[in-house]
Amino acid sequence: MLVLLLMILPFINCTIKWEISELPVVFGRDVKLICNTSALTVKSMNTTRRRTWFGGPDHKILSVDGVSFDPSKYLSEINDNGFSVTIKHFSIEDINHEYRCSYGFDEYSNSLSIDDNYESNPTNQKQELNYTLRYGTLNVYILMKKVHPIPSCSICFKDTYLLSTLPSKVKKDELFYNVEFNTSHKVEHLGCGAFKVLCIVGSTKYILIDTHICDTQGNNTDYNIKAPVDRTSTLMISLFILFVGAVFLGIVLLLLHLFFKCQNKSLDSENDIC
Repeated sequence: MLVLLLMILPFINCTIKWEISELPVVFGRDVKLICNTSALTVKSMNTTRRRTWFGGPDHKILSVDGVSFDPSKYLSEINDNGFSVTIKHFSIEDINHEYRCSYGFDEYSNSLSIDDNYESNPTNQKQELNYTLRYGTLNVYILMKKVHPIPSCSICFKDTYLLSTLPSKVKKDELFYNVEFNTSHKVEHLGCGAFKVLCIVGSTKYILIDTHICDTQGNNTDYNIKAPVDRTSTLMISLFILFVGAVFLGIVLLLLHLFFKCQNKSLDSENDIC
């Protein structure tokens, strides 16, 4: 009887289900899906049963028995509660697609939806900052693109908390928000000092500005921080313009040389005739 039970045991179905390992998911970071099974642990896993992940935007095989078919995008491993696939650099293209994990003849399939349990954080390429301090008035403008949830920001000057503010403008673009902060605040202590802007997006805190500014007292001085300029492209354009100018100058000099050479030949011909 015991021998018969041991022969049947590997074929008994078990309940499996994949879940997102950690919420909220953060766009741009890695997201792990764990396939849980009641009969699978790291120590007692039945190695004769194949572990497979399917799905994604292309509805393809992602991994088989821990071997990924696209390591740059998907990584597979065995976890304490089953086996998993990690989606690297999680993006909007990865959601709302079917993902299926199978363990032998058992499988579970579901669409990867994130509801409202996600975050998208600001980056240098998706923000613009502008601030001025004139005649005791501090003006701050912040633009953030493709963030979620709606952030809040706090402003400090000379290590003194000034205010916390929500965006003055909010526009939703698919899953994300484009937000603008535009605020003015009267500063009691004039002169120079440390200036900080701290923003919170979901569970993450960001120091957007941490610098030293002075009251310009009417001088036209703006502090701007924008997306980094591609200095390599600017240098290449400048070199190209210089090259074109040099070629043009060379052509002009060559034409002048040929012109004067022809003039000299004409004079020589006239002298021979005389």
